[in-house]
Amino acid sequence: MAIYRLFKVFAVLSLAMTFLLLSSPLVYAAEGYALLKGFWRCQEENDQTTLEFKSKTELIYNGQPTSYQLLPNTLKVIEDSGSVNYYYQYLEGTLIILSPDGSMTYCQRAKKALVQSQQPAQPRTTAKGWPPPYQRPAGRSTWEDSSPEKLLYKFAGRWDSATNNTLHNIYLKPDGSFEDSYEAGYSGQFVDQGGFQTGNWGAAGNEHAGGRWTIQGTLRQGTISLIDRNGRRTNYRYQVHCRGSECYGSEYFFNGRLYTVKYIYR
Repeated sequence: MAIYRLFKVFAVLSLAMTFLLLSSPLVYAAEGYALLKGFWRCQEENDQTTLEFKSKTELIYNGQPTSYQLLPNTLKVIEDSGSVNYYYQYLEGTLIILSPDGSMTYCQRAKKALVQSQQPAQPRTTAKGWPPPYQRPAGRSTWEDSSPEKLLYKFAGRWDSATNNTLHNIYLKPDGSFEDSYEAGYSGQFVDQGGFQTGNWGAAGNEHAGGRWTIQGTLRQGTISLIDRNGRRTNYRYQVHCRGSECYGSEYFFNGRLYTVKYIYR
């Protein structure tokens, strides 16, 4: 009975997708948005994230708005590096998203927390007068603080993010300069036609950059901008890592990727 039920589910999905593929892009966008709109809580390995489809062209990931285009089984998201395709499937109340790096995210519909819907607009911190003196701020801080002094003291440090094959370090210095280091390494084996190992291979690469950095937002979330020596700008949308009501001040998501800090300048 379970196999027959699963077959029926996939048969229905196949017929639905065939109909949508034959429809115009505008019709598909309308049908797809009707299915996806609203607030979702997601799980990717050990990380919890949120996703909200605000309209047919705007979504909010972890509190950060961005633009997207809805295609058959694909979310074409506009990121800082350009458009990125995320493949998805909706199956029995679960939204399953496949990222370009091969990771899977599972999302369930949820009620948007009241505190989220009532968050005030983020104050903006401009580059004028940046950076302020680097010293421990006086008084108590809250996540909604946006003073340049508190932002500098919080974010000046070495931010690290590592996977099995990559390591990314961002050095945000107290004087307003930065260094960016990215390393990648991969390895494998050579085999002959009979499947026997004949050797090993390895590949490695690294990139380095430097320039100036600025920030706008609050201690909770905002945007860090890196401007390299050639004037190219890279924006990182940041948000503190929270689980439930507990937030971790040394862990932030930069463009959806988790980074941890070491305060090497204190």
